[in-house]
Amino acid sequence: MDIIYSHNNNWFHVDFAERLFNDLPDDLKRTARLLNVIEYLDVEPAEHVVVVNWMEAVLEPTLKGRENVLRERVAGRARRSVVSAECAETTWYRRQFQDGIAWSDMVDIGWFPQTIPLELSDVPYRFLFNGLTNAERVVISDMFDRIDTEFDRREIPWTFIAAMTPDRVAFADDLVAWEPRGFVFLPPVGPARPDSGRIERHHLDKILRASKLYIWRAHHDFPYFESFRVIDALLRGAFPVKIDPLHAERFREAGCVYTDLAEMIAALRGDQLKRSLGGLCVQLLEQPTLGESFRSAMKL
Repeated sequence: MDIIYSHNNNWFHVDFAERLFNDLPDDLKRTARLLNVIEYLDVEPAEHVVVVNWMEAVLEPTLKGRENVLRERVAGRARRSVVSAECAETTWYRRQFQDGIAWSDMVDIGWFPQTIPLELSDVPYRFLFNGLTNAERVVISDMFDRIDTEFDRREIPWTFIAAMTPDRVAFADDLVAWEPRGFVFLPPVGPARPDSGRIERHHLDKILRASKLYIWRAHHDFPYFESFRVIDALLRGAFPVKIDPLHAERFREAGCVYTDLAEMIAALRGDQLKRSLGGLCVQLLEQPTLGESFRSAMKL
């Protein structure tokens, strides 16, 4: 099995590819390879290819005219699995299935299965729970033991990172009015690319390690829960918060979704914030690891 990804576009997809490969059960890992798309074109391919976000892979800037070679190689494998962490109702999600490849599996990563558009119903759907890796479980367990002694020392009360929209600008104003010492970053809407002014992985790590809350707000009107943001927050000791005016009720069991700022403030008042952080850690630690979930979802 080859797990392939774009290494010069969005670091989000690089991060997932590395997490998945590194957490594969030993028997699967012995015959698996983690390859960027350029490396993939230079080796004899395995019969099962797992592509982490096809649109990012085929838009890899260093392909330089070899896009069709990549398409033909992926299309020629016996099993062709596309892995995506996108809202299924968006154009970006649908584009992954409009490039002429007959996918064997559509692998949806997250905490909540999605309803797939009718025009994609002929592609077998597999839900992959985005759990912790074994290495991440150690980090979360250690962080859980230190919540009471270290959480209150964090200097940034909240961090709000999202692509800029009028609703988000207004929400940022509300956050500042509530607590003015937070961190706001609202870049223009558009794909994350190198040198595009987006937050890079090392930037996010530094900011969240000093933050109490990591907040984001729904990007569109469709129901979707960004599980990767939860893991990004927890690994750095911050509590994740999604503000979703339309679909908060649907995602209540996640333990970190609120309709608006007022509801969030009321729910996390006083020591309840630390209790909620600890509860979310326990919730994740009780779930299967990412690698075992992959084996189960893919029936390997």
